[in-house]
Formats: sequence, C-alpha cells, structure tokens
Amino acid sequence: MIDARLSIRNINQSYAEPVLKDVCLSIASGEVYALVGENGAGKTTLASILAGLIYCDHGEMLLDGEHYRPRNAQEALSAGVSLAAQEPATIDRLSVGENIGLCKLPARYGVIDRVELEHMARKALCLVGSDIT
Repeated sequence: MIDARLSIRNINQSYAEPVLKDVCLSIASGEVYALVGENGAGKTTLASILAGLIYCDHGEMLLDGEHYRPRNAQEALSAGVSLAAQEPATIDRLSVGENIGLCKLPARYGVIDRVELEHMARKALCLVGSDIT
C-alpha cells in the first residue's frame, strides 16, 4: 500500500446549508487529481480548506502523516500546499515561471530573481511531467 502524501478524512463544511459532508480523499506523492463536479458541489470550498483560505467545520487532514490544519494561506504555502485560482485574465501577461511562483516570487534586494524563478518553475513542472518550452 502506498502511503498518502495528503489524507482527508470526514471533512464537513456548512454555510447556510451543508456544502461538504464527510469528504474523504487520499493522494499519494506524485499523483495528480482533478476535482470535477457541478457548480455548488463544493470543489472550491474543499480547495480553499486545503489552501488555508477557510477553516473547515469538522474533519481531519494529514500531510505526510502529520496533522495539517493551516490557519492561513501562508501557513499552507509553507507546508507546500497552494491554490492556483482559475482567473486567467488577471495573469495572462505573466510568464510560466511567474504564474507558478505568483504566491512566493523569489527576490533579491526587492527585484525578482529570474534565475531562481526559472529553477522553481522547472522543478514544479517536472513534478507533473512537464517543462517550460
């Protein structure tokens, strides 16, 4: 059995009505998943919980076997979890590297470190079997 990199157990989230009810998911290292469903199915809510943007009502998350419950996006990012929002119009002029590093652009003396940015982007794309072309 492959150990899960991320394990979600019985996640619940309600606003006026339940949005997520007992969601369970395990993702092994190197796997890529897509959340697919109708509008209002809870995809963005689940992704937002994982990325530290909202706090779930109930449930448990483990990241590399350790308790994971980010209090904010920066804490999630430090743990290696981030959310790429589906807003291409706001980032269409950025390079591939800039889009990948958008939340945490490497900089020296207040200027983007382009060499480090390209290194980060190549490393991230390699994880999903792609490259900068």
